[in-house]
Amino acid sequence: MTKKDRITLKAKEILGATPAGVRFSDLVARLQKEFPDDPHGTITGTVWNLDARFSQEIYKPSRGLFRLTKFKTEPSPSAPEPLPETTPEPGVIREADFYQPFADYLVNDLE
Repeated sequence: MTKKDRITLKAKEILGATPAGVRFSDLVARLQKEFPDDPHGTITGTVWNLDARFSQEIYKPSRGLFRLTKFKTEPSPSAPEPLPETTPEPGVIREADFYQPFADYLVNDLE
């Protein structure tokens, strides 16, 4: 069994014991404790794409969080709803108010 196989099996075991999922850095730290003789780069190189290599078993519900698909019960989080556009209060100056006048200045006034 290669180092990569040992690390992968242990990572799956850790993910299986944690239904909420494990952050990448925590997973690497746990694996480093299990295999102190293995270089850090070997561990990170093995773990970073677990969701792509084992897409039937592991997924990422959010960036940097690994989780087993058997714990996937809730629907995947959707994009947050955009905030409604508000009309500015009188006397309030917004950044966007400066764009067109500045563009006109650059085009027309500068030589």
